[in-house]
Amino acid sequence: MTDDGGEADTPGEEAGKMAGQAPDRHPLDRGLNTGSSSGFRDLLEQAIEHHVIDEVVSHHDKELLDAVRERAAVRANALLYKGVLAALLETNPNRFQRLLERLAASKMPILDICDDLVLPIAHELGRRWSDDTESFVTIAVAMSRLQRFVTELMAARRGLIAVQPDKRALFARMPGNKHTLGISVISACFAEDGWIVDGGSDLEIGPQTKDLLKKTNYAFFGLSVGSLCSLHDVKNVLSDARTSVPGSRLCIGVGGPGLIGRGGMFVEMGADFEATDLRRAISTADGMMH
Repeated sequence: MTDDGGEADTPGEEAGKMAGQAPDRHPLDRGLNTGSSSGFRDLLEQAIEHHVIDEVVSHHDKELLDAVRERAAVRANALLYKGVLAALLETNPNRFQRLLERLAASKMPILDICDDLVLPIAHELGRRWSDDTESFVTIAVAMSRLQRFVTELMAARRGLIAVQPDKRALFARMPGNKHTLGISVISACFAEDGWIVDGGSDLEIGPQTKDLLKKTNYAFFGLSVGSLCSLHDVKNVLSDARTSVPGSRLCIGVGGPGLIGRGGMFVEMGADFEATDLRRAISTADGMMH
C-alpha cells in the first residue's frame, strides 16, 4: 500500500522505473493494449483520418469528409470506453484517478461523458456481475469508483457553468433505493445545463424533502425509484410534492430501476414524465420552463 491508500507498484512496474522506463502508464497511453501493436495501429489510423484524410477530402467531397470525421469520433469513443472500463477494474486506483483528471480537464460535455461512458459502463459491470465473470469485490469497487467519477467530474466543472436562477431542481430518492449512480448522473447533467441543483444521491425522501419543497421555489423535482419501491408510497410522494408547491407549475420526473416493467404507471400517478433517456429528460424539463 502507498501513503495515499493506493496499491503499491508491482515488481514489474518498479523494475521499469529502475530501468528508466515510463512508470505506471495508463492503458490509454499504451494504445489500450498490453503486448501487441494493434492499439498503436488504432491510434495511428485515427491520426491519419484526422490530419491526412481531412486535408485531401476537404477539397473534393464535404459529405465524405463528414463521414470520415464521424467514423474517427466513433473509434475515439470506443477507445475511451475501453480505457475507462480497464481503469475501473484495475487494482491500482492511480490509473483511474489520472483518467478522471484528464476527462475533467477536457472539453467533453458531462452529458456526453455520462451518456456515452458512465451509463454503458455501469450496464456492462452489471452484466459481468450477472454472468459471474467478475467477483463481487471487483464490481463493488468499480461501481464505487464510477460514482466518485461523476461526483468529482461535476466538482471540477462547477466553476465553469453559468447557472440560471429561475432553473432550480431538487433530486431525491425513495427510501430503500440504494441505486444512487443514476440520480448522481442526472443531477450532474442538469447542473451542466444551467440548473441550480439541490439534493441528489444523498437525499432520501422524508421530512427534509418536504421542507425543501415548501421553502424553495423549485421548477423541477426528480424522484429516483427503486425496483422494490411500493407504488402506493411513490404516489403519496408525488401527491405531497404537488401540494408542497402551491400556486406554481412544478415539473416532476421519475427515474430509476423501478421504471422497469412499470412504464407509464408513474405518469398516471401524477408525474409529468418518466426519465428513461438523459437528453430527453433535460429537454423535457427545459421545455416545461417556457
